[in-house]
Parts: sequence; C-alpha cells; structure tokens
Amino acid sequence: MFDSAIRKQSARQAPLIVPLHPELHRLAVLEERDALLAERSEGPAAEARHCNRWGYALLGRGHVLAAGGLVPLWAGRAEAWLLVSRYASPRDLVPALRHARDVLDKRQRDPFFRRIEINVRWEAPWRESFVSALGFELEAIMDSWGPDGADYGLYARIADHG
Repeated sequence: MFDSAIRKQSARQAPLIVPLHPELHRLAVLEERDALLAERSEGPAAEARHCNRWGYALLGRGHVLAAGGLVPLWAGRAEAWLLVSRYASPRDLVPALRHARDVLDKRQRDPFFRRIEINVRWEAPWRESFVSALGFELEAIMDSWGPDGADYGLYARIADHG
C-alpha cells in the first residue's frame, strides 16, 4: 500500500512528510546508511517503539528518504531517533529538519516532554550541524557507547517552564 504510493511520487515533487507506519519503517530500515543503526532499528520491538504518534517518514524520488520521531521514556522525557536513507541528499533533509524542529518545539511547549535527548555517533561528519539545527546541546561524550565500540555524543533539549 505505502510502497506503491512511494513509487508513484514524481521525481520532481518536493519530499513529503507523512506519519510513520510499519511498512514505511521497514523500508527506512532497509535503506538506512548505517548498517549497525539499521540492525538496531529492525524488528517488531523497534517498529512498535518508533511507529507512534510522534513518528514520521520523509518520502521522495521513490524512497523513504528518512524516518524519525520521539520515543517516550517516562513522563516528561523522550528520546529522539533518526534513520537516513542512502538515497537522501542534504537538500532532501531540509524540510525534514524544519518539520522535526517544529515537532520538538511543540512537544516542549505543551510541556509534554520537558527533556528530549538524542545519541549521535561522535565521528558522524554532520553531527554538529544536525543537532544544532534541532536545538540540542552537548551534555556528554560517551566513550565506547555504541555496539561496535564507537563513541557517541549525548545531546539534550531542556524546556524552560520556570
């Protein structure tokens, strides 16, 4: 169902942001750039965590270009996550970043999530510009945190509700 909608989208159309559903999640995992991240994101448990009311997919040029969202951890705290397709260009991700920033801002105005955090591989070349664009600040560098022993940065956005 979703696969056919993705394939019909014109190459000239702007990327489209839609709610994330299990089929789109499976496609996002298949097209993820990072094999370890894809492995950690596949299967029914990850799919159930990600396909909630705060999960979205970016569709374009016949592919799921990205998927991301929030996973509630407990009242007031959530974790942000992101899968980026090997077919996505930086230009494709601009509308997704704008949408993500709007979602994060809205969720923190509610204040549904006072704290939102994300873990990003430290060696990722896009790390600093990505987290800054979304309003996250570095809290810690986590040595050997990844399943492959890679270092990660722990970033957070904290809502100020005085």
